[in-house]
Amino acid sequence: QNFVICDKCRTIVIYKSSTGTGGLKKHLASCDKNTLSNATQSTITTYYTTSKPSIIPEKIKKEVTNAYLEFIALDGRPFEIVSRIGFKNMLETVFKAGKITANSQSTEISDLLPHPTTVSRKIDQVYSFRKKQLNEWCKTINSYVVVIDMWTEKYSDDLLLDYGLSLNTNSFIVTDNEPKMLAALRGANRVGCSDHYINKALEHAFTSPKSNCVEVIQVFDIVRSLVENFRRCHRQIKLSRKLQTFSVTRLSGAYYMLNVFNITYNELVDAFSGSHYNDFESLDKDLLYHFCEFLRSFDEVITTLSEETQPTLHKVIPLRCFLINHCTPKPDDISGMMKIKLFLQERIMDKWPIQSEHLLATLLHPRLRDFSGDQALKDRAIELLQSSISSSADSSSNNTSSCNSSLSSSVDNSITPKKTNILSLCYDKP
Repeated sequence: QNFVICDKCRTIVIYKSSTGTGGLKKHLASCDKNTLSNATQSTITTYYTTSKPSIIPEKIKKEVTNAYLEFIALDGRPFEIVSRIGFKNMLETVFKAGKITANSQSTEISDLLPHPTTVSRKIDQVYSFRKKQLNEWCKTINSYVVVIDMWTEKYSDDLLLDYGLSLNTNSFIVTDNEPKMLAALRGANRVGCSDHYINKALEHAFTSPKSNCVEVIQVFDIVRSLVENFRRCHRQIKLSRKLQTFSVTRLSGAYYMLNVFNITYNELVDAFSGSHYNDFESLDKDLLYHFCEFLRSFDEVITTLSEETQPTLHKVIPLRCFLINHCTPKPDDISGMMKIKLFLQERIMDKWPIQSEHLLATLLHPRLRDFSGDQALKDRAIELLQSSISSSADSSSNNTSSCNSSLSSSVDNSITPKKTNILSLCYDKP
């Protein structure tokens, strides 16, 4: 038999034993149906993932880096834009389009990019689609947190209604304690930020003459002046750690400034001259050291209350009691430390109020029900809980089940952290 037939196009091909399958290979290379099938149908090897990392030539990497730098300089874009998800997604799409059109010699990059007018018209469609997705997702959540600036409750409620959400009696807003925020949220269920109370108490201790903490204010002012002078001289590179300036809006800002200065104190001995050197020499090093050790607990409390993934409402009362006890003067305290402790103790007790939400959250926690031995607070919490249960019994069954579900989730989420931290010092004794 000197002839065979192609299964693809049914063409008869000459076959000789002397040449073997050479004639078939030549025909397959020119077979129209075989070429069309290969162009439209992917083989299974297309979906294989290679275990070897892709090797990109160094020359191409340099060209991409240079093009990226020119893009930043010409268009005024930030350096970190390369790490953003949207930018990477766009490059992935362009990269895939480039591979598909690799054999086309007439394709230009301008042919792939849309006109700005087209983008402006398309953005409304994308917004509507994503908003619809967000609305569907909001229907599945049981609780949510809203971060606002100085919006009124009505304005916030109007915005939330667009997503099927609303502020109600079970909604709480956590803000700082400035007068403008108190006025803007008057009548709403507002919970004061505990970190802000602590930070303001420390700020008054360092900067207000009424605090009567003369020695501490003097140390604080000297360190603040020296740090500002040193940073202006651009000599940070000589230090093992970067000096931190004080900012009233930064939590634990005073502690960070004083602590870093205390750590790098020996490195700064020869760093100042003139009047700044005299200030450095007049600094009470012992008071600075003891003050940093004292403030360390405040920083730990602020960090604990700043947790973003776990509930912190139940931690407020025990940590408040911890700081009050921490500020109790000791017989061996130096004069400056005694004054700052007495001032902060009084300030915390007077200016850091305990709200009903704090009492209920602490009472419901299985290891904080003793209220650090404060029986008066415990009695207030029990009375408040009984009152809440009585009012809930009068409401509809739906509201009752919703409230019970909310309380259950609060207790479950308030499990003791695995690692030992400052809160463990406040747990009830067995």
